[in-house]
Amino acid sequence: MRGDPPDPLLERSPATRCPGPRTGGRGAERSADDHRSDRRPRPRGARGGAPHLRCGPRTNRRHDRCSRRCRSGGRVRRGAARWGVLAGGDPRSAPVARVRLGRDVLGLFGRSSTPRRALRATAAAGDGGRHRRPRRSARRRACGRGRDRGRPGGVSRTRSVIDRRRSDDHTAPVPTTTSAAGIEVFFESLGDGPETILLVCGLGAQAIGYDVEFCEQLGRLGATVVRFDNRDTGLSTHLHDETPDVLAAMAGAAGGGTVDAPYTLSDMALDAVAVLDALDVERAHVVGASMGGMIAQTVAIEHPNRVASLTSIMSTTGEVGVGSPDPEVLTSLVGILAPAEDRTARIDGMVELARIIGTEWCFDELRARDRAAQAVDRADDALGVARQLTAILASGSRAEALVTLAAPTVVLHGDADRLVDHSGGVRTAELVPGAELQTLERMAHDLPPEYWPQVVEGVAEAVRRADRAR
Repeated sequence: MRGDPPDPLLERSPATRCPGPRTGGRGAERSADDHRSDRRPRPRGARGGAPHLRCGPRTNRRHDRCSRRCRSGGRVRRGAARWGVLAGGDPRSAPVARVRLGRDVLGLFGRSSTPRRALRATAAAGDGGRHRRPRRSARRRACGRGRDRGRPGGVSRTRSVIDRRRSDDHTAPVPTTTSAAGIEVFFESLGDGPETILLVCGLGAQAIGYDVEFCEQLGRLGATVVRFDNRDTGLSTHLHDETPDVLAAMAGAAGGGTVDAPYTLSDMALDAVAVLDALDVERAHVVGASMGGMIAQTVAIEHPNRVASLTSIMSTTGEVGVGSPDPEVLTSLVGILAPAEDRTARIDGMVELARIIGTEWCFDELRARDRAAQAVDRADDALGVARQLTAILASGSRAEALVTLAAPTVVLHGDADRLVDHSGGVRTAELVPGAELQTLERMAHDLPPEYWPQVVEGVAEAVRRADRAR
């Protein structure tokens, strides 16, 4: 888009205000007010009483379109202006013209009203798939059909077809599936590539925690990217009847005793498999971060025929003394499990935790606060996070089972991680046969955009290993 858009709320002189629809033709008589001597001259190019729309290059041609709009009774015609506000009275109260936003405004998403896979899943869940079908041209753009000649190897261009309202808009149909345990699991399918990458969330994290831009980068590997809410988070089932005792669970796990928990990581792995079943996906490249890495490992252990490759990010093996958290971080984590007094306090607590466990050199407080607000407004459940934590503690060590894994595996871990120590990644790579460890320098326990290229490359390596193993 050439040129910067103007400020649509610039003050306009009385001469530039739109008088409304004209009742006569081009030769119609003007009212006496139009001939007042104290009236300021009409701006160059302003014809027929149209608003003076200062909107960058090719002003006259765009102005002509706005002029036609005013002559037609104030209707806003498609393509009338790329941006702008109709001038009429106070500009702050002026009606906003429908604008045709370019790709640089819309971003990479929002090209279609509903993902095709999401439509199928919604229909299967009994919603009937009642959705307004996007225009054919929009569907073609969203799905990115054909080959991208500009990319190395002719990799298919993938663009997300996720609804721009996304999952935080509760008016949108929710694609869900039911696991073997009767848990309703929310999921979203982004893109339309031949391979499938299943993203598994960490402790308390929701599907929206995997940024859409990050999913787009994964999609460029030629894959459909699927993200979902674990049970007790987001729009999936919350087990409100279960009240966990986190401190007792921690004591039991530390002493090698039994831990009372409403479910384990094996149950959460079944939820992930249920998502693949709903999408008719036989095998997927499973990627998990933190607790998501533990669930991904469990899927690979207990359902090996469903895993094409495994990428374990900032996770651990479940062994006592491996990947142990910093005491200060553990205290902050326990504090965030308690319900907050109000929304502001909850968001503040989440931002503070993100600061403590996040990558210090590139921590973005505004981004962290925005993400926390989205999560709280979408579906906040502090006790649900506590139940997930007891599931981790009750699941014990996976060390013996990891030795038997056959799935191509890449392990990613930051060397500045204070929540799950770097030793967790090192030990995972030691146990899994043929696993590759990639250490991300100075990265802590988060996935900041500065590290997305390295993380995507790690997933790409796992995919390449799976291709070679076929």
